[in-house]
Amino acid sequence: MTLGNERTPDEPKGSLTVVKTDAVSGDPLPGAVFEAWEETNGRAGLQTSGDDPDRRTGPGCATDARGRCAFGELELGEYYLRETAVPDGYRLPDRTVTGPYRLTSGNASDGITVTLKNDRDKDGNGGKGGKGSKGGKGGK
Repeated sequence: MTLGNERTPDEPKGSLTVVKTDAVSGDPLPGAVFEAWEETNGRAGLQTSGDDPDRRTGPGCATDARGRCAFGELELGEYYLRETAVPDGYRLPDRTVTGPYRLTSGNASDGITVTLKNDRDKDGNGGKGGKGSKGGKGGK
């Protein structure tokens, strides 16, 4: 009897990239902070607490000067983005969670890019954006 030691191909991994822009001008917005969460509990929508929360993929990510941040090396599956802070002069959207975004073997090599817009705060006040954080650094 011969046992084969054939290597099983690794499942591809992908990325989820956020592009954050001004809702009116379309200009990139540096300093918006996001978390990526993997759908792991089989319940619709993002659950961040309780007995069986979904899984946060790693540390938050602040958008860079191009308004981008990327979460890389993600397993195939469904993911949510949660915006936790905005640049000065902007306000958090009413819905801070978007998704689910589905990474598949068909789109993993290119990854998923999501463009999200922020409105200016009518009072000119913003949230505590990612100033001083390393923009563009992803989760895991």
